[in-house]
Amino acid sequence: MTKSPSRFRLGTEYDAFLFASVGEDKSGGMLSTLSALARMNLDPWREAAALAGLPADAAVRRLSALIVALPDPLSGTPDFPGIAARLVALLPRPTPVETPAAQTATAPEVPVRTMGLAFLLLMLLGVGTQWMMAHRQSSAQDQAARPSISDTGPRTPPPAFR
Repeated sequence: MTKSPSRFRLGTEYDAFLFASVGEDKSGGMLSTLSALARMNLDPWREAAALAGLPADAAVRRLSALIVALPDPLSGTPDFPGIAARLVALLPRPTPVETPAAQTATAPEVPVRTMGLAFLLLMLLGVGTQWMMAHRQSSAQDQAARPSISDTGPRTPPPAFR
């Protein structure tokens, strides 16, 4: 079964982290972070994004635990926290402009639901106004077409019966 490409692979911001060496595997080959995460059936870009969003010490603990849990352990007696700290230092960190609080302070977002409701109310107001104007106009035309009492001439009393 072929997996679809990760939606987190948007740019090269995680390349330094993903292609860095974790250490040597049992066969003596260099193991990259990308390979290590893939061997554990984790999406490397998703995991990199998750680690980048954590505070540095929490990211080091998480990555260290992941490296320890590799299906094929690293050769020798590696310093897992040291390897994890070196790799976490390669992750991009959000700038103050990228934080949600800064975005909210500079440009508050109006929810789509509110915009839709405002649009609906404006449409109803427009349709109601047009209906009222058309109704008034037809009423005025009806009254103009009806003869008034003064147009029929003088009224004479009905003939009396004797």
